[in-house]
Amino acid sequence: MSALRAFREGEYRTCVADAGTAAEVALGEALREIRRSPKDKDTLETVAKNARASIHGLVPAVFKRRMVDVRNGVIHNGASVDVETAADVFTLAQVVVHSVYPLPEVESAGLILTPGNRERHRFGSTTQR
Repeated sequence: MSALRAFREGEYRTCVADAGTAAEVALGEALREIRRSPKDKDTLETVAKNARASIHGLVPAVFKRRMVDVRNGVIHNGASVDVETAADVFTLAQVVVHSVYPLPEVESAGLILTPGNRERHRFGSTTQR
């Protein structure tokens, strides 16, 4: 919700930071559910890499380049972000967060940037071998 608020207020750097945090929390929860808890020191990149290796379909292939790298640029280097990049990062976070915490009412309440056909399922039964 804070990432969406930041986006709507034109605070794109805050949107990216908050969306990255939301994705990291969701991915950590997903890993805990399959008994592969992340370590306290794990970064978003590490958590995403572990989730991608362990849970088929949860982390999009573009996640590192379009989420992790952008978020790290904002957080660690003070990079600026334009509206398109912020929307892209927010949308990637939505995909991950809504896969871990499915909330069908979110779309009808207008709490997403880009409505689309997203699977609304729990991920636990799709573990990669």
